[in-house]
Amino acid sequence: MKNNIVLVDLLAYTEKKGGTDVYIKNLYKHISGLDFNFNFLGFASHESKKLDMSWFPGEIFYSSIKSENKLSWSIGEIISLPQFARRIKPVLIHCPANLGPFYTSFPTLLTVHDSLYWSNSDLAPNRLLVPAVRFLQKFAVHNAKKIITSTKYSAKEISKIHCVDLADIAVVYLAATENSCSDPVKISYSNYLLAGGNRFKHKNWEGLLKGLKLIDPSIRPKTIITGGRSPDPLVQLVNSMGLQKDVVLLDWVPEAEMNSLYFNSNAVIVPSHTESYLPMLQALNFGKPLIISGIPPHKEIAGEKAFYFDSYSPNSIAEAILSYLKVSKTNLRETRKELSVKDNFSWKNTAIQTLSVMESIIG
Repeated sequence: MKNNIVLVDLLAYTEKKGGTDVYIKNLYKHISGLDFNFNFLGFASHESKKLDMSWFPGEIFYSSIKSENKLSWSIGEIISLPQFARRIKPVLIHCPANLGPFYTSFPTLLTVHDSLYWSNSDLAPNRLLVPAVRFLQKFAVHNAKKIITSTKYSAKEISKIHCVDLADIAVVYLAATENSCSDPVKISYSNYLLAGGNRFKHKNWEGLLKGLKLIDPSIRPKTIITGGRSPDPLVQLVNSMGLQKDVVLLDWVPEAEMNSLYFNSNAVIVPSHTESYLPMLQALNFGKPLIISGIPPHKEIAGEKAFYFDSYSPNSIAEAILSYLKVSKTNLRETRKELSVKDNFSWKNTAIQTLSVMESIIG
């Protein structure tokens, strides 16, 4: 059975796509440590040749598709991937980044991370692409034999939007990376809130900054926001609000440094309008208090042990931060104990459950 090929669509992987790249890399890195009966073969972009892909548990075919070019990527998903599949005749195709072929004669497993382009299209990174992404995802969803998503809430959204039976959608939770700080990277920051992610609209950085602005400067906490690229669009906002002394903007930082930032933070804040719980899991992994938007996916993961706010209300954001600041250190220590990551939020479990879904499709 080892000859059974599972073709993995790696066209989206660039190390620059935030949570999607974290998911792809950690999923297959941990699959490689398990006992499986498949022969994994990756179908990657032209740019991937320059990346360290040693985490993938099999050979990789590098195509001429340029994933940074959206037209090229779309052609790759619709035409090149199915053509390659016909050559190698896989028992299964896994597309882990929201999009996949319109049609294949081979069973396809599609991971859909959220319904941003459908339920919150006004928050999409590029609203001009909304019709195209909807068109591509609609066909990819209906071509799929089964769908994986990361929360029960997201499963219901996908089922409603695409008229897919809930029985054909598997909920597989994501995980935090290992909280190894045995040899921490030295950082020059202390007494701060930590936030991170790309600068897309749905991350709600403007709302967070407006909330911080409402807090009296004498008690306003320093906040570090990672994940920017040069030029960082938040610089102008921070300057216009007069928050230069209170907000530190950092680029994407290496994993070891990010671990140190989590380890040394006072709390983690996630202001997202839509599903974005990887930073939240990382905070839980380090036992840090959470100040987060009260969206259903967040409550599904954290329950009642967090400081919640309405992401569309700067006043609510400010009030949640102030509520956190008023809690005694003794109570926060107790909260940290209760907020420890559950066993099911591990990449090993994500890998085990994903393999189980694959096996259920192949039969």
